[in-house]
Amino acid sequence: MAQSRILVVEDEQLVALDLVKHLSEMGYAVVTASSGQHALDEANRFQPSIALVDIKLPGAIDGIEAARRLRQAFDIPIVYVTAYADDSTLKQASTAEPYGYILKPFQLREIKAAVEMALHRHAMESQRQHQAQRAVRLREEILAIVSHDLRNLLNVILLPAQQLAANKPVCSLEQAIVRGAQRMKRLIGDLLDVASIDAGRLSIERRATPAGELLCQAIESLRPEIAEKSIALDEQLPDPSISVQCDPGRILQVLLNLLGNAIKFTPPQGRITLRLTSGDHLLCFAIADTGPGIAPSEIPLLFERFWHSPRAYRHGAGLGLYIAKGIIEMHGGQIWVDSRLGTGSTFSFTLPRA
Repeated sequence: MAQSRILVVEDEQLVALDLVKHLSEMGYAVVTASSGQHALDEANRFQPSIALVDIKLPGAIDGIEAARRLRQAFDIPIVYVTAYADDSTLKQASTAEPYGYILKPFQLREIKAAVEMALHRHAMESQRQHQAQRAVRLREEILAIVSHDLRNLLNVILLPAQQLAANKPVCSLEQAIVRGAQRMKRLIGDLLDVASIDAGRLSIERRATPAGELLCQAIESLRPEIAEKSIALDEQLPDPSISVQCDPGRILQVLLNLLGNAIKFTPPQGRITLRLTSGDHLLCFAIADTGPGIAPSEIPLLFERFWHSPRAYRHGAGLGLYIAKGIIEMHGGQIWVDSRLGTGSTFSFTLPRA
């Protein structure tokens, strides 16, 4: 095992020499620094495994700031060795996220225990971080396979089935294959979107887009479903020409999800209301239905991934609202729901005006 290196940051020479002597006897390689700037310079040269830092140091960089910079630049554990333990000092010292805090005068066994525990804890954290990064890389590799190979294989099924279904009765086997393949394709897309949102890598290409145009596209896409249930559609769009700064494809994805849910939960001959409300810097979209409403206990869970209400028929993977939330937040907006059991629900979201 490689020898651990300790940086002792202490302006009292006798204390520093005492620490060097005993830590060296314990088998550590040790260097000292007498000020904050000196500590940063020595750390850059020595590349320590851990730093023991006095809080009160001379110069422009005190012990707390030196510890903070050491943590940030070198990712090493910090253990404070100091005579100060008042509440104010402790509060300030905690900003560097120390691994230990030893009061002077100290016993050597306290130093030994603090160093060994800090090194062990940091090693475990580094190992967990490495494992997490490896898991992310593996997930991205799997997603690359899903996004390319699986989609290609699915298109091999979907395209010929669509050609066959074009000349067959409505309930033909070919059309059942098409519907199944399309659902699989949507699920693959949803899973890829979830992974992109979690990684903060969802592709967003913003441009000024008329809000009314987005709503009209969503309505036209779902008009057959609206007509099938004889749902009345109320459009309250004071000035549909107002533009928002957004990725139109992504916002259409959100609108289709919210409007599709409203259609699904609105009973035949019910009503869905679409509203646009303009503010100084934001535009609010709202979709209200006359469905059964949502229980108050379920509202905090709505935007979680894979969540389904136990009261509702399971339809889909439970990713739509999670993805919608991720898309809106990446645009700098907010999304929320107001609902009452027996009355209906209103889903709203905001976007910055263009």
